Amino acid sequence: MLYIGENIYDGRIPQELGNLFNLEGLSISSSNLVGSIPEPIFNISSLQSIIFTNNSLMGHLPSSMGLGLPNLETLFPGKNELGGIISSSISNSTRLSRIGLSENMFTGNIPPSFGELKLLRSLNLGYNKLTSESELPFVTSLANCGLLEILVLGPNPIKGTLPKSLGNLSTSLELLDATSCQIKGVIPAEIGNLSNLVDLSLVDNYLTGSVPVTIGKLVKIQSLKISNTTIEGTILDSICDLTNLVGLDLSKNKLSGSIPRCLKNIRSLRSLLLDNNQLSSIIPTTLWSLGDILILNLSSNALSGSLTQEIGNIKSVTQLDLSSNQFSGSIPSTTRQLQSLKELNLSNNRLQANIPESFGGLLSLEVLDLSQNSLSGNIPKSLENLVYLKYLNVSANKLSGEIPTEDGMVLAIKVFDLEQQGASKSFDAECEVMRNIRHRNLVKPWNSIDGNVHKKEAHGGTIHGGHEHDALQGPLPQSLANLVSLEVLDLSQNSLSGMIPESLEALPYLKYLNVSFNSLSGEIPTGGPFANFTAESFMQNDALCGAPRFRVGPCKDYQHRWSRKPKILLADNSAIVNHRISYQEILQATDSLSEDNLIGSGSIALVYKGVLSDGIVAAVKVFNLEQQGAFKSFNAECEVMRSIRHRNLVKSFPGGVLDIVDINLLKKEKEELSLKEQCFSSIMKLALECTRQTSEERIDMENVVSRLHKIKAKIHEDVIC
Repeated sequence: MLYIGENIYDGRIPQELGNLFNLEGLSISSSNLVGSIPEPIFNISSLQSIIFTNNSLMGHLPSSMGLGLPNLETLFPGKNELGGIISSSISNSTRLSRIGLSENMFTGNIPPSFGELKLLRSLNLGYNKLTSESELPFVTSLANCGLLEILVLGPNPIKGTLPKSLGNLSTSLELLDATSCQIKGVIPAEIGNLSNLVDLSLVDNYLTGSVPVTIGKLVKIQSLKISNTTIEGTILDSICDLTNLVGLDLSKNKLSGSIPRCLKNIRSLRSLLLDNNQLSSIIPTTLWSLGDILILNLSSNALSGSLTQEIGNIKSVTQLDLSSNQFSGSIPSTTRQLQSLKELNLSNNRLQANIPESFGGLLSLEVLDLSQNSLSGNIPKSLENLVYLKYLNVSANKLSGEIPTEDGMVLAIKVFDLEQQGASKSFDAECEVMRNIRHRNLVKPWNSIDGNVHKKEAHGGTIHGGHEHDALQGPLPQSLANLVSLEVLDLSQNSLSGMIPESLEALPYLKYLNVSFNSLSGEIPTGGPFANFTAESFMQNDALCGAPRFRVGPCKDYQHRWSRKPKILLADNSAIVNHRISYQEILQATDSLSEDNLIGSGSIALVYKGVLSDGIVAAVKVFNLEQQGAFKSFNAECEVMRSIRHRNLVKSFPGGVLDIVDINLLKKEKEELSLKEQCFSSIMKLALECTRQTSEERIDMENVVSRLHKIKAKIHEDVIC
């Protein structure tokens, strides 16, 4: 046996391996192998196993491979890039018991000659491009493999219909996976003959008809998945005979009728997915007796009635989705007993009354969606206890009051106006964004989407508009500034009051802000991301004031606004000067950014020469924030500037838009500017790596010297920096 797998060879399989005439086993898996498998290997008659899984091998298997491998028992070249057809000559390796050809690019028909392998126990053909004739003759031939235990066919574009001979497969068969095989027609009743089947998956096919009654004969089955097909009819009581069932997935079909009461008999059930069907009537109270169930999804049906107190009996449940039905009444108080619950979705129903205060005791909760109901009252303050909560949606209800805040914590509320065109598409896109953000205090409350502001007017404390929305009140919390990853903040069309916190200028990634149609007052901030916002972000807040570009009146102290900006450190060749500088001074120093003072330009910024009032000559770099990547470049340069010590380098960012360096660093010819910027950038990045906080993060001196030599060599390739 030659086992040299799980190494990094980055090469081809040596032809010389074909000279090991007495070799019985060859295993080279997960080793970055490329090229084709040498044909001499398929002539080592003593070989009993060939394992080349998880490499990047290409080419095809020899058409006569079975002739030279009479003793082969195991063939695993899976997870490669092998292609071509699977030759029928494989049946000449009559001792084959395990075949794994999955995750390659094999094409052509699945050869019926597999049925000649009497000792075959496992056959995995998944994730290829294999096909078959319409009657799937290979299935019929596999009936000769009396020891077959595992058969994986999908995903493959096999097409065709399931033959009745499916029931003639080995009674030893434990796993049958035909996921995504484009199979059509009905499920043959003979499938009930596979008495030892433990796992059956017919997901994502074009099956029609109904689930056969004989499915109830699969008494050993633990996982049954027949989802995303077009099967119809009712859920048969015979399924309740599957008392060993752990997972049942009949979602995304056309099933109708009621949920069988007898499902309570399947005490082993841990996952029940019946969503996206046409089920009606009420949820039988017996379903809540499945005390060990972990995942229950009945969403997108036509179920009705009220949610009973028995819901509290499923104490182990972690995911409960009853959304998009017709449930009415109040949310049962016994939901407080669901202490393992991580995801609860009751959206798009007809639920009424208050959000239970007891929800604050569901300490494992990460997702809570109560949107599109008729819930009223306040958002419970107890929800502040949900430290793992990542997503909360209470939109399209009749809620009122303030957003709960305590100790700087703000609840995440996302409110969509689903009557607006494009709302569903925007919702999906925003969900994708939210999945990629990691910050437990992230706040994103939206009342409108796609930039379509739906105008509303407040009268007597009631919000009027196309339909009633939730009305948030009170001031904007200063703690919003702690959400450093925030990109989108929409608080429009509420009853918010007070000033816009100046601390929001510190949010480096904020790209979109909408606080229009509120009762906000005071000066609109102008620094940080506010430099990129327009008047549309602040419409219909009559007491706001600030810069003319926001289309609001001037503030009394607006002319002094820049005096509150960060300090600017200026330097000449003799001493460092520390004083404040205003935007007006910069305009004066550069003659209003005149082209006569332009000394350099790039794709996202311009550099101007300026003479300040005290005679200091400086370079002013102005970023075009409308260009893609400008914010990222600006933040990167700020990070570099913070870590550099040079008496002619000035760390100055008035309004979060400008940085200033000594003009002597950039005074040469314009055509050399790009090269010089590269030079400085490389050295600055290296300096940053030298100033990391821990020794593990800091670069060692040997690598520092090496990097400096490389920077120097790069400069000399073109022109001296």
